[in-house]
Formats: sequence, C-alpha cells, structure tokens
Amino acid sequence: MRFPPQIDTVTGRFMVSEGAEHIKESVYLILATQKTERLQRPEFGSDTMSYVFMEPSKTKLHILERRLAETVLSQEPGIRDLNIEASLSDEKGELIVRAEYTVREGGRRDQVAICHGRGREWTTDSGQEKAWRKN
Repeated sequence: MRFPPQIDTVTGRFMVSEGAEHIKESVYLILATQKTERLQRPEFGSDTMSYVFMEPSKTKLHILERRLAETVLSQEPGIRDLNIEASLSDEKGELIVRAEYTVREGGRRDQVAICHGRGREWTTDSGQEKAWRKN
C-alpha cells in the first residue's frame, strides 16, 4: 500500500507502490516510526525520536547515524550503500535525518530526509520539501 494511503478513484481500492517508490516509502516509514509504536510489529521502526531533544554533540549524532544505518539495513533488504547523516537544526528540538542509498534492483540512487520535532515532520522528495504531516 502507498504511503500516505491513497485511493484509486476508478477502482475504489487502495493504491499500491512498487519498486523504487515502495523502497523509498519503506525507508521513510522506518525512520518515521518509533520502535514499539506498532503493536503487531513492535520491532519495526527506529529510535529516532529518542534523540530529538538530546544535547548536541558530534559523538551522539555519530552513534545515532550508526544505529539508524543498522536499523534501516536490517528492515529494508532492497537497498545497499546506505549513508545516514543526522543533524540538529538551529531551532532546539528539530532532528534532521537524511538517508541516501542505492536500490539493489536497477542501481538507482535515491534519498529520503525527515525532520522530527517541534510538532512537525517532513521529508524531501527529489530535493524539494514535501510535507507529509504537520501538527
């Protein structure tokens, strides 16, 4: 199923993503979902939100990047050559995570970036900010 969920106006069914689009949505969901958030799959997701209000330090950001890389690679087998970069924005309480990866099938290079904190989340799509959810 696509994320965010979309309905096909012709068939009335949920639309389904495939290939590189499905992988991109999967990486986004892993980064956006807090572990234990899904009752039926408590191991799914990452601990990104645990770092939102941390005291900024290069060491903590490096630990986060390493943990997120391990998590994403273990939950999304369709990618390789993953590079995670994490940073805290100038506004306290915003954590920005960028994941760049290669899709195994076809070798396409892609990226997902997500911002957590201060009541909003966003991700980038082809270098342009695209809002998924703003609270």
